[in-house]
Amino acid sequence: MFSLPNLNQPSSLRPPVQGSGTPLHGSLKGALALLVLMLLMLLFWQLFDQFQRTQADRRQHSIDYSADLADHVNLNMALNAQIVLNQLLTTQPFPSARERAETVTRVRRSVPELQSLAWLSGDARIIADTLLEANDDSFITALVSRLDGDSHYYTNSPTADLVYLLIRQPGENTNGYWLLRMSPIVISRLIHQVERGQNPGWVLENHVDKHVINRADPAPISASELSTTELNQSVLVTQLSHSDWQLRSLFDAREARLALLPPLIGKCLLGLLISLVPLLALLSMRRRQRELNEERRRYRDIFEGAGVALCVLDLSGVLPLFERVGLNERTDLGRWLEDNPATRQELLQALRITEVNHVALRVLQVHTNDQAWRKLIEGWSDRATGIGHQLIGALLERQQQLELEIRLDNQQGHDQYLWVTVRFPEHAKDYHAVILSITDVTSHRTASESLRQSEKRHRMLAESISDVIFSTNNRMELNYVSPSVQTVLGFDADWVMQNGWQGMLANPAQLTGINALLTQVHQALHAPAELAALRSDLKTQVFMFDCLRNDGRKIPIELRLVLIWDTQGTFEGILGVGRDVSQQRRAEKDLRMAATVFEHSTSAILITDPAGYIVQANEAFSRVSGYAVAQVLDQLPNMLTVDDQQEAHLRYVLKQLQQRGTWEGEVWLKRRNGEHYPAWVGITAVLDDEGDLASYVCFFSDISERKASEQRIHRLAYYDALTHLPNRTLFQDRLYNALQQAERQQSWVVLMFLDLDRFKPINDSLGHAAGDRMLKDMATRLLGCVDDDDTVARMGGDEFTLLLQPRATRELALNQAIHVAEQILGSLVKPFVLEGREFFVTASVGIALSPQDGSELSQLMKNADTAMYHAKERGKNNFQFYQADMNATALERLELESDLRHALEQQEFVLYYQPQFSGDGKRLTGAEALLRWNHPRRGLVPPVEFIPVLEELGLVVDVGDWVLAEACRQLKAWHLAKVRVPKISVNISARQFADGQLGNRIARMLEITGLPPACLELELTESILMREVNEAMMILDTLKNLGLSIAVDDFGTGYSSLNYLKQFPIDVLKIDRTFVDGLPSGEQDAQIARAIIAMAHSLNLSVIAEGVETHEQLEFLREHGCDEVQGYLFGRPMQAHRFETQFSNDALFLLQ
Repeated sequence: MFSLPNLNQPSSLRPPVQGSGTPLHGSLKGALALLVLMLLMLLFWQLFDQFQRTQADRRQHSIDYSADLADHVNLNMALNAQIVLNQLLTTQPFPSARERAETVTRVRRSVPELQSLAWLSGDARIIADTLLEANDDSFITALVSRLDGDSHYYTNSPTADLVYLLIRQPGENTNGYWLLRMSPIVISRLIHQVERGQNPGWVLENHVDKHVINRADPAPISASELSTTELNQSVLVTQLSHSDWQLRSLFDAREARLALLPPLIGKCLLGLLISLVPLLALLSMRRRQRELNEERRRYRDIFEGAGVALCVLDLSGVLPLFERVGLNERTDLGRWLEDNPATRQELLQALRITEVNHVALRVLQVHTNDQAWRKLIEGWSDRATGIGHQLIGALLERQQQLELEIRLDNQQGHDQYLWVTVRFPEHAKDYHAVILSITDVTSHRTASESLRQSEKRHRMLAESISDVIFSTNNRMELNYVSPSVQTVLGFDADWVMQNGWQGMLANPAQLTGINALLTQVHQALHAPAELAALRSDLKTQVFMFDCLRNDGRKIPIELRLVLIWDTQGTFEGILGVGRDVSQQRRAEKDLRMAATVFEHSTSAILITDPAGYIVQANEAFSRVSGYAVAQVLDQLPNMLTVDDQQEAHLRYVLKQLQQRGTWEGEVWLKRRNGEHYPAWVGITAVLDDEGDLASYVCFFSDISERKASEQRIHRLAYYDALTHLPNRTLFQDRLYNALQQAERQQSWVVLMFLDLDRFKPINDSLGHAAGDRMLKDMATRLLGCVDDDDTVARMGGDEFTLLLQPRATRELALNQAIHVAEQILGSLVKPFVLEGREFFVTASVGIALSPQDGSELSQLMKNADTAMYHAKERGKNNFQFYQADMNATALERLELESDLRHALEQQEFVLYYQPQFSGDGKRLTGAEALLRWNHPRRGLVPPVEFIPVLEELGLVVDVGDWVLAEACRQLKAWHLAKVRVPKISVNISARQFADGQLGNRIARMLEITGLPPACLELELTESILMREVNEAMMILDTLKNLGLSIAVDDFGTGYSSLNYLKQFPIDVLKIDRTFVDGLPSGEQDAQIARAIIAMAHSLNLSVIAEGVETHEQLEFLREHGCDEVQGYLFGRPMQAHRFETQFSNDALFLLQ
């Protein structure tokens, strides 16, 4: 039941007193507040006005004080000058030393600050001075000029360490002066005489040099500049008469404000405190009004929002009615109503309902207070269901509280049971507002009836189920055991009621938990607080026991205990349910094992129902497939398979499952992101106990890494890592198969060997990374020249092989080979772009046909390789078919390479020397060292045959260094033999120049041989210099620092830039023989030769022409100023001993 016995109606619910006081009170409070605010503003305004006036008064006081101080200082200065004048009148115009000393002593008695005294003539010259070393003549002269007829004049030195007083000598016949030098203390004495109390600030300054000489504060007297603060604080400047001084009055407005602020703040605070009194009164009135309003609102909120049906009764008219009719006891009520039936309605109407909240209207199913009164107090006419008579009886018996249950009819015609509670006030004056609470207990009565029926049904259920059910009373004594205990434990229910449970336990130690629970309940039975806490905190308790059956077998029992409470919260006992969990334990064990395997398996596992819909999946499935388990539930597994193999493959798998119950194999699946991957899949059909299909279990694992590893191993074994073309092994395997197929089908096979021309210099100069990019680009171009079923392979380095598919006839094979070869050479017309530059390479292609050129793999490959080398010998950038006589040439080339590798160590190389002469052909200027190979069998091999092979074999650097060393040694030997050869020229190869160590090696050679660096000239071609301009410039600078001479060989045949040419540190240009051959008749050659000579001379370079063979050529070159010449006209290349014989001291000049 819910009641509000202490809730009385506040005064606000009584009939309000009508009047007009409320608006008046509001206006008075507003006017009072406005008045206080205006008075406060007036007070603040007066205080601020007083503050400003006080500040202005202080400023005026500072000005007045400064003016008074200036007058006093003027007066003191004049008095001081007069006193001094009186003392000086008795002195002679030209005093002696003794008189000067006496005068100073006499004056010092009146002016203690006197330091020295000087007598001046009318033109400001010093006649006598007590200061021996005075250096202020110019200052004194300026001071006299400022006296301007005055009797005296004051000033100070520029450093303010002296004060000067200049006094004019009186009399008509005298025009001299006295000058007193005084300590600055005299200023303080003059000013101190008028200081009193606390005075405003001031500054005494020299208006000539603007230096401050004294201040109001006791600071050291020294010359200083006027500060910015003092300038801002200046209010008056007064000129002091008969001096360079002026008095500046200072007023610190900020300091004045700070001094006046504390009194101002104090007065403001006092005004605020005084004004707070009426404000506090107003606030108190407003607070009381808000409290009253809040009380009214709170009552209304409680009344309407309590969630309980409430009515307010006005019983104030009942007691007077009792007195009027003479009713005093309840026993008199019945008799009185019988005697006065007409007054029954009057008596009920005295029980008025003044207020009804929304909950009460809803419970009573009415809309107004009158309807509530008729239904609750009067009762309907057909049934006396109202509580009016009970209320009247309770009032007559002077009861404090009335509680009763009534039955009404609701709108549907059903019975409605209400619990009504009324608490009467102690005093009759409070009867105007009595709270009546109503609680609808219809559902409670219905529930009680249902509970009785439910208890009957539950008892029948307990006797029919297999679980053992028992209960206790509130003293925890057994009062019921279900008959199922006979089935579970083999004991009779009556035996258990008499002997209890203890004899059936296999392990008494398992009773610890339940004994603790029973002890806790026992202790709480006599402590209501603990019992209430037990009811709210203690939930169903579960215990496990091992019990012994009547036959001695041990079985596990799960016991659930719950405390029983009635509706009032009273403890009624314990209800227990025991269950045999033997089978459950075995099933749980099996399930735990299966779940462990399921969740921790590294393979993905799916379980489907018989229709194939997924019902469960493990974590490994999500990891492999990318699907969350929730995303695949109730889905078919075909969402995981690749579409193009789905139907046919699934039919085959289902057929295997129907026949054998299991299937295993490799399947391509797809992940959630669409990625396909290979998987090893196993599927098993699971049957139930009746042999029917229960589910499918599918496990699979991702074998992508294994497949990828297999593919990587295959590619590493059979493909080139750089170009991804087949390597030698795979190519030979395909060639072998092609030859076998061609032999069976009587067809023709085309084998092509390809080698890039000039790839090695590019790879060496730009680096392997650039070379690798060129090889990959070359592979792409080759693939574009053949059909898809042809094979392009990389054998290593810059060598490639091509295998064309067999053709039926020789003509078809020849045509296809020619077509592909032309395609390849044509594709190389396009340049390779490496590091932002274009490079052109060509290819040499050798072609062999099977069976014409061999049916065996090794023989065919050897012949194709031979044809390729023949293509190189034919000038490169062409293709050649294999011919039988090529093998002899290839063998000769191999022998040449082999012999070259040993030529240097076997000292087969020799240097020949060709003389170089002056432009007139008369004087030997040097020699060019030329390499020759003296082969032991072939004799002297021409350079054109072996030098290109040296470059291909990479021996050119070693051989070039030997040439440099031998040339230096030979020239030094000639010098020792008195053969006067001025210099020797040596050609430098591109690889020598670019290896970065050329300068170091030459320096060591010169040091070993003792040859002067100026005697060695290095010849470089234009192409070497223009390949890498910046790098070439650095190398040339290094060589020039050694003192060498640099010559550009074959000038005019390359692609030199004149801009770079003028930047290179070169000394000589060498005109190529191709231009000299046409001289002098060839017009173009003559123009080129003249242009080269003129250009070289304009750049301060020497010119040498090679290939001079006729006197006409020599004459042309001499006429146009060529510096040096070289050619057969002067001598062919010759060995050193012959050169020494021919060009000894007697033969230095050849042409006379």
